[in-house]
Amino acid sequence: MEYRSRFYISKTIVNNHDYLIKFCEDFHKVHQETIKGSSTWTYKHYNFFNFMYPTHVLWSLLEELKSFVHSYLEEHNEPTDNVWMASWLNFHMPDEVLDWHTHLEVKFHGYMSIRPHNTRTLFFENDEVGNNEVGMVYIGPGDNFHKVEVIEPFDTPRITVAFDIVNGNEEYQGIERGYGIHFIPLV
Repeated sequence: MEYRSRFYISKTIVNNHDYLIKFCEDFHKVHQETIKGSSTWTYKHYNFFNFMYPTHVLWSLLEELKSFVHSYLEEHNEPTDNVWMASWLNFHMPDEVLDWHTHLEVKFHGYMSIRPHNTRTLFFENDEVGNNEVGMVYIGPGDNFHKVEVIEPFDTPRITVAFDIVNGNEEYQGIERGYGIHFIPLV
């Protein structure tokens, strides 16, 4: 089956934008003190949703993401049980945004735009463009090459939360390379 990319809008992000920016900035500080290094390139060592504390906003964000993933999987006739997610914080200045890359070790990949600034995500396979806006959530095939393009420079970090999705009913190929320790059950 050919998997298509889908875009959703998170009402939780849109309606709680300032709160989530502050949370992500605080999260980044804690990450720097504990794990150290880029929150993007240390993604194998933590899960964004494990760093949370109990608030309605963060619970709503996770529940909303679960519903988007469930909808995406149903649309592509994929099982919706035993679904696992890895997630991490991308916290980048203009010269740090990600160049062409893919997530070959997983079936599906996505991201949530918290503070995307004036950027867009280019997708190699189908020449698709995701004009990043606050609250935009992307889900697509893990093997879809993509990169971030800065349209206008910015002076505060661009913030997204990226995630990979795997089905626990299938053999996961990334565990040999250390990719499995940061997954949590999703739906």
